Amino acid sequence: MNARDDTIASSQQAPERHQPKLYHDLLTPAETLAIRQEVRRFSDEHVAPVAWEIGHREESVENFPRELFRKMADAGLFRIPFAAEVGGRGLKYPACATAALIEELAYHSNSVAAVVDVHCILAGHALEHASPQLQARYLTPLLAGEKIGSFATRGLLVFGAITDGCEPQQPCGVAIAMSLILLNFLFALEFVFCGVVARSISAHGARYRCSL
Repeated sequence: MNARDDTIASSQQAPERHQPKLYHDLLTPAETLAIRQEVRRFSDEHVAPVAWEIGHREESVENFPRELFRKMADAGLFRIPFAAEVGGRGLKYPACATAALIEELAYHSNSVAAVVDVHCILAGHALEHASPQLQARYLTPLLAGEKIGSFATRGLLVFGAITDGCEPQQPCGVAIAMSLILLNFLFALEFVFCGVVARSISAHGARYRCSL
């Protein structure tokens, strides 16, 4: 056994879980507890054995964990964050369940957790604002694991002072793009743009529209 094999063997000794010691789930919905146990069993069985390899490979199309990605899709994990109307599980507390999903995957591999984060939480939830036609074309196969969700976002810096000439809730200044963040973008073949279309952001939030 060489040094690399020793490292792999030692990596299979997962660190002690601290989550059960931090709180006692007194107020956590039973639905969320069931999701946590489901994902924990999946992660122990399927993520743990390949976590070291995934974490130490160079990021490339060839090294994407497609077999594990397919297993997660077949297990319905990508449907946890979404409503039944768009093909999700329709959970009562989807945010709590999604947090448990990511936490349990990240226990063995933060790389796998990041893939699911981008695939579901970023790309998937952005597509919830799309038209039914775009949802059928992209969101439905995304939840089935037939497409890989990618996401790009620009961070904006707004500077300038509010003056009497400004409309209510409108900053007077110049917005400039500061950064472009690309996630899972090795697989991006088609692009769906999602942006704010409302002139102002009210207490009820902004309106969004996605288009191809």
